[in-house]
Amino acid sequence: MAFGSGNKSSGDTHNAKYSKLLGQIYLESDASRSVLGAVPDEVKRAGFNDKTARDLRKQVQDGGGLFDGSLEGKMTYFAVNKGTDGKGIEREYVKVGMRTEVPNAKGELKPATVFLSVPLKSNEGLSLVHKLVNAEFGDDTKLSMFAQMKEGKDGRMYGNHTVGLKQNGETVKPVLPFPNEEREAMRAKLKAEGEDNEDIAKELLKAEYKKTLPQIEVIAQRFESYREERKASGDDHSHEEAEGAADRQSSNEDALPNEAAAQDRQQVAGDEMSFDDDMI
Repeated sequence: MAFGSGNKSSGDTHNAKYSKLLGQIYLESDASRSVLGAVPDEVKRAGFNDKTARDLRKQVQDGGGLFDGSLEGKMTYFAVNKGTDGKGIEREYVKVGMRTEVPNAKGELKPATVFLSVPLKSNEGLSLVHKLVNAEFGDDTKLSMFAQMKEGKDGRMYGNHTVGLKQNGETVKPVLPFPNEEREAMRAKLKAEGEDNEDIAKELLKAEYKKTLPQIEVIAQRFESYREERKASGDDHSHEEAEGAADRQSSNEDALPNEAAAQDRQQVAGDEMSFDDDMI
């Protein structure tokens, strides 16, 4: 089940994030923060694992926290915001707003706007941008994020984090600013220079980030045009945008011990991911 299917009324606002430990999108709440905040450091360091994820999802659900694999509704917001993570480090987040429906305490679907924040300098953050550059605001949208276990080039199993995007029932194809042949040439060069897998993953991510920045400008300009058209038609929901832009970015996910190393381990597997795959 996905959150809602869209509604003309904006209703309440909620913040959502993608958890690498859950391998799913979840709505932030006291219950979800409590469950994820209590995860032992060694589990956080290990990253996504099928069994761990199943157990944590059940705890979040039993505790009254809301989570799901996708958001469905009308995409109405985009920004790249800076926020402070749980360790006090300033980071960039891709933020997407979706007018949808969210269950209340009685399980009844109510109109709401959900703001999903994803760290920009991550496989899933960059993958989301690559697809958003081909997306339209105001259209019926299904945004999915989840993880699967996958064998890396070193023979070990890793969490492979994936983004899927559909609009009006059709898959939105990504625009890849860092083609595979260019990526592999850079990988080979770094390997020949004696860099290990984790350092190579870091450098590849940095290169892809720099090549993705022009796409962010394109999406931001498209959003501004959409927002002006909406205001002109009397459909002004700047209040919900203000609430979404002001939320606190820090979370248990950002407070992973030895976070850079943990992200790099995930990144090794992520380099094998094809952003063209439709994983919804």
